[in-house]
Amino acid sequence: MTVAQMRQTTADRLAALEKRADGHDSRAEAHEKKIAPMVDQVGEMYELLRKWRNINWFIVKLSAGATAGLGGLAVLLTIIDKAQQLTGHH
Repeated sequence: MTVAQMRQTTADRLAALEKRADGHDSRAEAHEKKIAPMVDQVGEMYELLRKWRNINWFIVKLSAGATAGLGGLAVLLTIIDKAQQLTGHH
């Protein structure tokens, strides 16, 4: 093999690599076009999850407040009942 043949072979190899790289770029763009709608859908699902969590925490806090209020009322009524028993009004 001569030096001229080696250079030609190297040039052919470079041309083939460049051609593959160009094909890779177009495949990457096609891949991005397929992925972009899925990314949008995942973003929408995440937003819905965040909204649901906010609503869920609101309900949990509301029910905790109602339970605390009922517990406080029960304590107050118990105190009044025991005070009446001590004074003989029951």
